[in-house]
Amino acid sequence: MSPVVDDSVVEDTYRRKRVPRTYAALISGVVLLVCAGAVAAYLILGPWSSTLLIGSASGFQIGYVAGVTGLVAFTVFVLTVSAKRCWLVVAIPLGITATAILVLAMILLPLTETKVTPILVDGYSSGYIAVEESNGSGFVGVQDGLHVLSIHQYRADDFGTPFSNGTYRAVMRGDEIDVAYDGGRGFSLPAHSAPPCR
Repeated sequence: MSPVVDDSVVEDTYRRKRVPRTYAALISGVVLLVCAGAVAAYLILGPWSSTLLIGSASGFQIGYVAGVTGLVAFTVFVLTVSAKRCWLVVAIPLGITATAILVLAMILLPLTETKVTPILVDGYSSGYIAVEESNGSGFVGVQDGLHVLSIHQYRADDFGTPFSNGTYRAVMRGDEIDVAYDGGRGFSLPAHSAPPCR
């Protein structure tokens, strides 16, 4: 005589196994929506002539990290969401593809690093800041709230970051500020109206 299986016990065990997956799908879905909102906000708030800047993180960097985080949330979501068995035919390839893209994105993550440095004239703030990227390119601009208006774009030799390294020279000449870097390369900026301060 075969033992009698209590259906309520089986159902309770099945429900306990589903709870962690349900929570994982719910949390990852919320994170995915938040990250998608962050990327959309960057695309809307970041016009071509300016960049979003929060602390030393540029809008592109914030958007990139939000995209990577959203990709992780998407992978978790498609693999944990409760659906019919046929969903696995779609979920597994999606999960593998998302994981491959995620690995590539994590490898490229250091390339999104930015350094923000105030440009000093005789030890005083000129009102300008330099936003440098890890590939040696950057721009000088004026910060207005969370935005930096780009005034001059430049590229340093050998992926250098002359402003954060302090290997630049800024001199006030009349109504202009002459900025030199990389042993002679340079540009001029109009003197900023903001009072200088240390």
